[in-house]
Amino acid sequence: MTAQVLGYQDPSLELHEFAEACGVYAYDSRGEKSGWITSGVRRDDKGHYATPGTPDLY
Repeated sequence: MTAQVLGYQDPSLELHEFAEACGVYAYDSRGEKSGWITSGVRRDDKGHYATPGTPDLY
């Protein structure tokens, strides 16, 4: 939820860096960025962060 709000306020938020700063290991077993980090935020059909508190569009 925090990443959703921060990303909405600052679209340049790097989710994997944010996760690591929070103590979450953001990479898969091969050392590549994990997809579950990015799937945790909602985006609109243009790829922008969805407005926090709005219902899911999908």
